[in-house]
Amino acid sequence: MEDHKWLSKEESDLWIHFLAVSQLVDRLVDQHLRKEFDLSHSDYEILARLSEAPDRILRMGELANTIFAPKSRLSHQIDRLALLGWVSRKECPSDGRGVMAQLTDEGYELLKVIAPSHVASVRSYFVDLIPKDRLDCFSETLATVLKAIPGGCAVLPPRFIEDQMSVQSTPL
Repeated sequence: MEDHKWLSKEESDLWIHFLAVSQLVDRLVDQHLRKEFDLSHSDYEILARLSEAPDRILRMGELANTIFAPKSRLSHQIDRLALLGWVSRKECPSDGRGVMAQLTDEGYELLKVIAPSHVASVRSYFVDLIPKDRLDCFSETLATVLKAIPGGCAVLPPRFIEDQMSVQSTPL
């Protein structure tokens, strides 16, 4: 029988609190967006990720990684969002088999309307509940965990990767 290193009480408390906060905040933001705009948090994240991409277009696989969704589920979401006119599917110019999703002008305009309400809910349910003097420490801790997980940084929007690259290459 293998020896397991069980979590200490402090580690277990951290893990349980992390799970509870991440799941509850996501649920609350989702409920807010559904009530106000009839849009899921997951759909919002698709629109937001596409808006941050060059030319507002990403390969489906890359988009799936950044929103934590299996490609099959993402494909259904993109189909639904395309029917609403908010995104479009495109063939990948460098790979005939690849598929890309692009945020339409209509989708971008919708996102500009929804974004302030999304930010307000994220502030209300998460950011404003963390003492200001702990924000950097909390963010750095989560970034440390992401960097340590293989592929962890791949789930971040491109601007986070660029920010980290510029910080690493800046001379002291």
